[in-house]
Amino acid sequence: MYNEMVAKIGFWLAFVGSNLVFWVMMSIGVEEMPRRYYDYSQFAQFEPMQQLMTVGAFILGVGFGLTILNWIFGAISGKPAPDNPWKSRSLEWTTATPPPPGNWPEVPIIDKNWHPYGERG
Repeated sequence: MYNEMVAKIGFWLAFVGSNLVFWVMMSIGVEEMPRRYYDYSQFAQFEPMQQLMTVGAFILGVGFGLTILNWIFGAISGKPAPDNPWKSRSLEWTTATPPPPGNWPEVPIIDKNWHPYGERG
């Protein structure tokens, strides 16, 4: 298992960073900033927006880096996951983790009205 608090922090950093990058990029594109220039110094009106996108890109990178490190540390030293960590009723979670050969000791019997979320189909 991974650290859930670190995962939430990584998600929110990636969410905020990607919005800072791509919403600002879209807005300066609507304002007709040209692309594929070697030097943007002739477009000084867009410099604050470019700097904001750079900050957003760093935030996005920190969020992704935090998430990847959380995965690595969870895989190396995290506590083992229980058999059904999400308390799901779907068939893939009705057997042991990892599943034994053949997946189930005996073929599961499924009612015709069974639904993984407990609702009638």
